[in-house]
Amino acid sequence: MEPALVLVDQLTREAHELAPLSPTAARLCGLLGHEEWQLEDLVNAVQLDQALTGRLLGAANSVWSGARAPVVDVEHAIMRLGPGTLLALAVGSSVGTTLRQSVPAYGLNEGELWRHSVAAALTMQHARPYCRVPVEPQGFVAALLHDVGKLVLGRHVSSEAAQRIRQTTQEAGAMLEAVEEQVLGTTHAEVGALVARLWGLPDSIITGIRYHHAPLSAPTERGRRLCYQICLSDAVAEAVGQACIDSGGAAPLSPAIAGRLGIPRERFSALVAEVSEEIEDVLASYA
Repeated sequence: MEPALVLVDQLTREAHELAPLSPTAARLCGLLGHEEWQLEDLVNAVQLDQALTGRLLGAANSVWSGARAPVVDVEHAIMRLGPGTLLALAVGSSVGTTLRQSVPAYGLNEGELWRHSVAAALTMQHARPYCRVPVEPQGFVAALLHDVGKLVLGRHVSSEAAQRIRQTTQEAGAMLEAVEEQVLGTTHAEVGALVARLWGLPDSIITGIRYHHAPLSAPTERGRRLCYQICLSDAVAEAVGQACIDSGGAAPLSPAIAGRLGIPRERFSALVAEVSEEIEDVLASYA
């Protein structure tokens, strides 16, 4: 096992060095972390951020949003896209450059982690009609950032350890998180939760990132629900060709996830088709 005690200080230091969230993204995360958020507060947080306003209006008027009448102001753009998409655009615009980096230790070339993350977030946008349980606005960001820990942890994985992790997950079909714990003494989910905490994200997002490979370990029912939805997002991202090379050959959607969320197999296929149709347009909106 690689020395976990040495990793802790290094990982914490490097997590601090990742580009922080923009003030607007952090503000929106705080607002939407409360159940009683107000549309007026979201508008006030966005409208003085020229870059985000431009992205938001562009997304609201794009093909993938299904827009007909043009949207010319922030309030109507938020109403058309929803708070979850707003939050994903804000956070994605803030950390997109970071997530575009290659992560050789996990076999990820430049841009692959980003594409997987956006596909996962887009799934959250479309999942509501397919799930028996509610999809909360924070789910978009949790899905977008669920693998951010790989960026930090990957810098400390030797080539030998990386090979062991890949071989064990792909050949033996073992869960990535269990293999990471065995080989490294920590996991990308734990490190991702550390990053999210340092960024000041709400506890609900931190929980989603920390337990996205182990939903039953999440401390609350709400947290477990979010983690199962991130599992769904992972499965859809893989099914549309944006895999993160960590599935170990697992089925696209396990019966356990389908049962928890109430999604029949044919409905899963329809969700995959929706995400597949829009992924390239959504990626372009972040360019």
